[in-house]
Amino acid sequence: MAAVLQAQMMGQAMDVAGQVMAPIQQAMGSLSDDVFNGATRVLLEEVKVGCCEKIMACLIPCTGCKETRKWRVSLPADPATSPPRTPGVPFLFISTESACLERVCCGPNRAMTHMIHNGPTDQADVVGNMIKPFHCMRYPCMRPQMQVTGKGGPTDSVGFVNDPFDCVHGMTFCTLPTLFGCLCFAEMNQGIHNKDQAEIYKTKMKQCQAGFCCPLCFDINAPVMKGDQEVARVTKAKMNLCCNKSRYGIDFKDVKHPDERRLVLAQTLLMNDEYFDCSGPGACAGC
Repeated sequence: MAAVLQAQMMGQAMDVAGQVMAPIQQAMGSLSDDVFNGATRVLLEEVKVGCCEKIMACLIPCTGCKETRKWRVSLPADPATSPPRTPGVPFLFISTESACLERVCCGPNRAMTHMIHNGPTDQADVVGNMIKPFHCMRYPCMRPQMQVTGKGGPTDSVGFVNDPFDCVHGMTFCTLPTLFGCLCFAEMNQGIHNKDQAEIYKTKMKQCQAGFCCPLCFDINAPVMKGDQEVARVTKAKMNLCCNKSRYGIDFKDVKHPDERRLVLAQTLLMNDEYFDCSGPGACAGC
């Protein structure tokens, strides 16, 4: 009888422990999905391809040449510098796919898919996608948007980032000579939405910044806001004549949730695609 009572008491204790630990394990599981491994600051750097590959991609699109745009994500080797400028060892790789005809004829307006690889090269496993449909940046309808999914595929939605139209943006935030670009008081407003389609953050980038006038000397800042509070910051690092690569420093600050971090990364790529991608027809179509 005593053995039976002891077994019943142990079973009840295990049930209670399971009920207590279940939400904790669930929370730990969500944190384990963080592709940034808890890093607070990362550096997103464009990978330059060889001249032959770029020429083939531009001049012979019907041969099935791959999209040449690639990125590496690394912990900064200079963590004390704000924003970080020197890349460390990459731990994520972002490859891009797009259709040949759209890539040649549509420039930044083309549909494309950014694939996140959990490793330093495109041979690593894909752990998420950032999908941008075809759009028309210059018009109120068909505005840019990027859908973000997890490693579960299209059904594993994380959220989306959009770039809504407004009159000031549509008329003034356009491709102007850098000498006069800082005279425009336009502002980029990209919304970051969770999987429930609720807007959780908004990224703002004013064109009245020194970096638009002199990109060799100054950075361009795009704070991520929650209401009136800055919760993260994306910084386009100033250009380097010796190594002309696009580099973005991402400081997550108060953004802790793995899904929200992915959305900030997607917003950075969408901002680059629409406002700083100066290749092909319609390049830098920020108007």
